[in-house]
Amino acid sequence: MAGQGLTASFVNPGGFVHEVLTTRNAPGCLPVGAPVRADTWFPGYTWRFALCGRCTGFVGWAYDAVSALDPVRFWGLRSAAVRED
Repeated sequence: MAGQGLTASFVNPGGFVHEVLTTRNAPGCLPVGAPVRADTWFPGYTWRFALCGRCTGFVGWAYDAVSALDPVRFWGLRSAAVRED
C-alpha cells in the first residue's frame, strides 16, 4: 500500500461504486462490528465499518492486518464523507 492519501474507486458485491481515500489516521472515526475477511479490497486485511464519532454516520471502513503487514491498521474513507472542520 502506498502512503497516505491514495484515492481509488472500488465496487462492492452489491455493485455500488465507492471512491475511497486511504489514510493511516482518521481522528474522530470509530471502527464498529466484527472484522470481516470476505470481500476485502485489500488482500491481507480484514475490514469493519467506520463511523463518525460525532454523528455516527457511515464514513468508510477500517482495515486491520491479518498478519505482519505494514500498516497494522489503515482507513478507507468515502471521499464524499471526508470533511475538514
